[in-house]
Amino acid sequence: MPSKNLIPHTSFENLHQQMNRWLSDVWGGHEPAFVLPGGLTPMNVWEDNEAFYVQMEMPGIGKDGLEINVFNRELNVTGKREEVEQEGATYHRRERSTETFRRAIELPIEIDHENVSAELLNGVLTVRLPKTTKAVPKKVEVQ
Repeated sequence: MPSKNLIPHTSFENLHQQMNRWLSDVWGGHEPAFVLPGGLTPMNVWEDNEAFYVQMEMPGIGKDGLEINVFNRELNVTGKREEVEQEGATYHRRERSTETFRRAIELPIEIDHENVSAELLNGVLTVRLPKTTKAVPKKVEVQ
């Protein structure tokens, strides 16, 4: 049985819809989108024995719109989705953020900066951050 302190996912959706309707009335029929501060993009981080991997959703952002930096144990991804204006269009809803965003993550161990790689495929950025040789587990054979 779920805890009484937990709110079901549908309750959040209902609250979101109610807030949008209320703000639509306040702002004259233009419903705003609730976007995380700075247009944050969802991120997954995982590791295997050789590297850490960071995947981020980047719909509408090309590789020229991204800047990726690694310093010590921190990965920084900065980007901007360019606004595309449709000439003569009257917008009824604008939810796609065009703000510059920045995501940073600190990894638990040092990484091999020289061999970091990044790939943008189908709107998903994957950054591979190899572990330093001293951080990679080494199997030792018993003699």
